[in-house]
Amino acid sequence: MLPSKTDPRWNKLVTGELPYDFKTVAASMMLSRLKRSIQSDASPGNVSACVAEFMAFAEKYESLLAADLSAIFK
Repeated sequence: MLPSKTDPRWNKLVTGELPYDFKTVAASMMLSRLKRSIQSDASPGNVSACVAEFMAFAEKYESLLAADLSAIFK
């Protein structure tokens, strides 16, 4: 089960403060796109939207990302 949206590790992950290289290309691409979005607009609203988007992706593909998510959210 994934941590809640309020877990600060989500923010750190999408902003790049918590560096992580996903094993799946799709997750890496999604995270790169979200980081670029935050670089161009670092407002709290955009960061929250990016966290929500990545969480939705992680929830949908949790079985494929299980090892990565486990490493991030030990």
